[in-house]
Amino acid sequence: MRISLLSYEFVNNDVRKNIGVIINALEKASHENVDMIMFGESFIQGFDSLGWNYDKDQDDAIFLSSYEIRCIRSIANRYQVGCAFGYFERFKEHIYSSYLVIGKNGNILSNYRRRSIGWKVKELCDEHYSEGDSFDVFEFEGKRFVSALCGDLWDDGLLDEMSKIDADVILWPIYVNFSKEQWIKEKEEYLNRVKELKPYVLLVNSYTRNPESLGGSFVYKDGKILMEGKRGQTDKITIEL
Repeated sequence: MRISLLSYEFVNNDVRKNIGVIINALEKASHENVDMIMFGESFIQGFDSLGWNYDKDQDDAIFLSSYEIRCIRSIANRYQVGCAFGYFERFKEHIYSSYLVIGKNGNILSNYRRRSIGWKVKELCDEHYSEGDSFDVFEFEGKRFVSALCGDLWDDGLLDEMSKIDADVILWPIYVNFSKEQWIKEKEEYLNRVKELKPYVLLVNSYTRNPESLGGSFVYKDGKILMEGKRGQTDKITIEL
């Protein structure tokens, strides 16, 4: 099984453009015999797309049943490539930072809702901005997967909970805007954070220009960095599991 970690660029508040990036990547992956492509946190709307005014943000968040999601599911089915990406989800009267995994047939394998609160400006938010309450294990191509979003694995309780899950692969999409100097230190900190976890850990950070994020992607296993993507540009690494 081949999975591509895509440190690609999103544009805040430009859903059409960001979905176009995903669709183009699905088509390309189908020619490269890739089984799944993986994007970063909140890729559909962009990490800084919310304004913490629920009357407006409820229109920017999208339902799982929305046309946008159905479109991506249809394209995944057309090219027979799985796809994982972050988005701001609206469910009833709540907004979540969610991570959706779509199978090769366009079926929904997992819709994980971030459990740590670092995705939002707590002082400006009300009860509409919510977190999930559990990790979600799913199967893809005969292996067991589970997702975590950014700060989830920096929470000691959630990290301990993750360590007890029987999985082969952890998807870990994030969004951070570290400088080149910070990344020298932080990449080791991220490695140390997950070194006791048994599964492969696939980390993807989106590249953006406004505001600037250098991007980057990593594959961790057994306390080591097995693969490392370039930073400061859009980039892709592909691992075979």
